[in-house]
Amino acid sequence: GLVRFLSTRNISLIDGGTATGVMPLIGVARQRRGYHFPLIGVAPEGKVSIPEAEPAGTTVALDAAHSHFVLVEGDQFGAESEMIIQLAYALSGAGNQKRLQIVVNGGEIVRREAHRCSTRAPRFPLLVLEGSGRFADELAQARERGSGDPLIREILDQGIVHFIPVSGGADNLYRWLENFFGE
Repeated sequence: GLVRFLSTRNISLIDGGTATGVMPLIGVARQRRGYHFPLIGVAPEGKVSIPEAEPAGTTVALDAAHSHFVLVEGDQFGAESEMIIQLAYALSGAGNQKRLQIVVNGGEIVRREAHRCSTRAPRFPLLVLEGSGRFADELAQARERGSGDPLIREILDQGIVHFIPVSGGADNLYRWLENFFGE
């Protein structure tokens, strides 16, 4: 549902760009369907292996199905977070263009990025794919039961947070995105 929507609208998707987690799934779906929307990976230079370059320490491969990469200085994951946000802001324009951060699964870095996006300018609404695991499910559970985590409370109190169950399927996600971005 996500890659179909992005392709239909030629909307860029920005992620971490590595061949781990959800990121290669998006790349493979884009590639298998012959879609051409920009899929931009942003990663810290010191943590990724670049073809034809000497690997430095423990690195992760970039996902070959991404169309573009932006490498930032840094040797820890998380160094790319601000660049992802600024790129998304720049690509969507400073005007009334809609932008959205999608939380699928995610760990500590996604937790910090979601907090940053929902509480500081430029703000981004969040779409949480409930049932995708880890941080996404923590947010969904906190919406129902509350949370002792101050970052999660601030995200839910100050942010514009939407939830959609992954069990609803691809067509449900596609329709939600159509509604959010306006048809």
